[in-house]
Amino acid sequence: MDSISKSYFSLLVVIIVASNMVIFQPAKAEVEIVSTSCGIFVDNIVEGEPITITVQMYPAPPVGEVFSNLSVGIVSPQQGISGWGPWDQKNILTDSNGIAKITFNIPTFGSQANWNVWVYFGGQYLANNTLFYQSGHWERNFFVSPAQTPTSSPTVTPFPSPSPTPITTLTPAPSIPEFPATLGITLFVMTTLSLLLVLRRKHSSQ
Repeated sequence: MDSISKSYFSLLVVIIVASNMVIFQPAKAEVEIVSTSCGIFVDNIVEGEPITITVQMYPAPPVGEVFSNLSVGIVSPQQGISGWGPWDQKNILTDSNGIAKITFNIPTFGSQANWNVWVYFGGQYLANNTLFYQSGHWERNFFVSPAQTPTSSPTVTPFPSPSPTPITTLTPAPSIPEFPATLGITLFVMTTLSLLLVLRRKHSSQ
């Protein structure tokens, strides 16, 4: 009986130890998988200007956190030719709203062919490793407008402005000297007397 009791006692100890191991095993946090998407917005570009791209990740990261596993690349219609791309930037950080703005200072040119921008997100654990934002790859095309050559406006020949008419200075007519009124009366009287004398002499001679 003693040996049987010891066997039962040993089995009971094993069961208790195994139960304690199960009870006190640290619980693993469950990870939630979050599907991601991305909006890509390209500013209007004229050849010779830099390319500015805005990336919007959906959904936004948890409050106080950012995405830090983004890469963005540009492909020109002449990629493969030396100096014409492709170009990329890596380890891009978004803001707390999931937005990142990236500028490429590259030799842009106008072309009817498509330019291409791609965004790659490598996936990221956030919220104390309780959320995993899935990786993704997105692309879109855009155009670079050719620079407008300023059209030379026709040369307008100005009409000759009318020459100002010279003001003619009129030479004043010589003024007739004015005689005093008394002198005129005296002359009139003397003329009249002379005529009377002449008439009288003619009359007396007859």
